[in-house]
Amino acid sequence: MGMDAEAMRTMLAACVAMGTACAAECRQHADMDESCRYCAMACDEMVAKCRAMMDAMPA
Repeated sequence: MGMDAEAMRTMLAACVAMGTACAAECRQHADMDESCRYCAMACDEMVAKCRAMMDAMPA
């Protein structure tokens, strides 16, 4: 089987959007709850990994 590059890009873009929104929301609460700070950091890392994967995909 192969990979549908356009479908993969669409899924990765959705993950980036969701991770960006989640990190922003968690950052608003990071000073009140340490778990929110960790969540924001995890979301930022996931977004970076998804963007790197999108950049590495053939055009």
